[in-house]
Amino acid sequence: MCNIIYISILQAIYKDVNSKAYLLRLSSFLIYIYTIVHLIYFFFSIQFLTVVLFWFMINNFLWSFKNRSCFTQKKKVMSDSSEIFCHC
Repeated sequence: MCNIIYISILQAIYKDVNSKAYLLRLSSFLIYIYTIVHLIYFFFSIQFLTVVLFWFMINNFLWSFKNRSCFTQKKKVMSDSSEIFCHC
């Protein structure tokens, strides 16, 4: 399908080479399409980068809290005063 459109555009260009207005319209249209495609690419690449960086930051933030002592399970350690000594 794209080849047919491309061939028809080429035929129109070569048929109306002397038509400067047509070439100007065609070049403006191609620049317009080029701009739209690159804006879409730019948007999705930035969106993807933002999501990945956000996930990475949240993951590291949660990991740092997980490793802190207030969030870890506390081990029960007997103190010296609660130990029972047998003097046998």
